[in-house]
Order: sequence, then C-alpha cells, then structure tokens
Amino acid sequence: MRTRTRTAATVAIVAGLVAACAIGSPVALALADRWWRLDWRRLADIGQAYGAASAVFSALAVGGVAASIFYQARQLRLARAHAVRDTHQTLLSIARGNFTLYGPAIGLHHWRQTSMRPEQFYFITQYVGYLRFAFDSGDFSERDLQSEMLPDLFSGQMGRDWWLVARPDFLAQSDPMIGKFAGIVEAEYQKAVTSGPPRHPSGFIDTAPPASATQTSKWDTRIFAAATLAATAGWLAGRRRGRR
Repeated sequence: MRTRTRTAATVAIVAGLVAACAIGSPVALALADRWWRLDWRRLADIGQAYGAASAVFSALAVGGVAASIFYQARQLRLARAHAVRDTHQTLLSIARGNFTLYGPAIGLHHWRQTSMRPEQFYFITQYVGYLRFAFDSGDFSERDLQSEMLPDLFSGQMGRDWWLVARPDFLAQSDPMIGKFAGIVEAEYQKAVTSGPPRHPSGFIDTAPPASATQTSKWDTRIFAAATLAATAGWLAGRRRGRR
C-alpha cells in the first residue's frame, strides 16, 4: 500500500510539472508580446526560449525513464524475494508436518535452544518471515508492526525465546531492509521485556463457551422437555380412549 501511494504521488508530480511547462511557455510568449511591442526579431529571440522548455521536457523524460527502471528493478527484486520466501515457507511447512522425518534431513536444530516443540519454533519462523516480506514490499508499515503484530508476538514466552535465538542472524544481515526490520523487532522485544513478564500460554485460550452456544443449548433442552411432555400427554390420552 505504501509503495503504491508513493508511485501515484510521483506520477502526479511529474504530470503536473509537464503540464506547467507546456502551459507556461506559450503564456510567457504572449505576455512578452503584450508588454513588448511586436518585434519579430525580439519574438524570434523569445521563441528560442523554447529551448529551455525542451531541455526541461528532456530532463523529465530522462527522469521518468530512470524512475521506471528503478521501479522495475524493485519489482524484480521483490519477485525474486517472493519466490525464495515461498520456497522457504514450503520447506518449513513440509518439515513441520513430519518433523522427525524431514527435520534432521535439512539440519533443523535451533528449536533445541528453547523449551518449544520444533513445530512451534518453525511456525514462528514462518510467521516472522511473513511479517518481514510484508514490510519489505510495503504492505505493512513500521507503525503496523509496532501497534499490533510485534506486541502480540512478544506478549508470550515463545515469541521472546524465538527472538533470542534468531536475533543474531537477523542483526548480522547486510541487507538494509532486513537490518531496518531487525531494528524494529529488537526495539519491540525490549519494550515487551521492560513492560513485565510474559503471559502464560493458557491466557491465550478462551475456555468459556460462546454465549450463543450456551443460549442454543438452553433452547435445545427446553424444546426436548416440551416434546417429551407432549408425547407423554398424547400417550395418556390414547390410553384413556382405549379403555373406553
């Protein structure tokens, strides 16, 4: 979303500059002809001022081509990153499905540094990978990460333990976008640790039945009782008629 907004703003600014130059040059010549008496030599000299407008148009054209190349390069980089991320996510999903079979095959061992099960550890790995790619592509802003995703992740002990293990790899990356993402995550982790102890895992699970389910259960009980009474009354009435 952020990338699309920037692109639209850039296109609007360039279009405005081109329109201003296209409209401003004739107006400038008209004003010159009005305030200065009709002199073809002078107007010819003024007409040569279009060379400046041509230079501006050429510069804008070159800038537009450069911006297009930059945008295409960024899209290509994101497409490659997306392909790599999808492959990584697929491999981790396969490993999580049968960790005893596939985990040792690719050397997954970081989970042993925590008290988590391997499926839990690599699920968080996939989740943080999703957050990083969404931030890199512009779908998530820094504020989005700080206001919701990362505070929820670090509200429990698992997220904190995961970051302690993964943090060295993230902070050692030379990619500026990964480094920026790692800095945001580290800052939110420190905030969570400073705010107090993590929530117990049971605190994330609501064991109380939904109000609608409880109400439905009460209505089912009432309907069953009413049906039972009706069936009993019908049976008694039929029995009395049989005696008569």
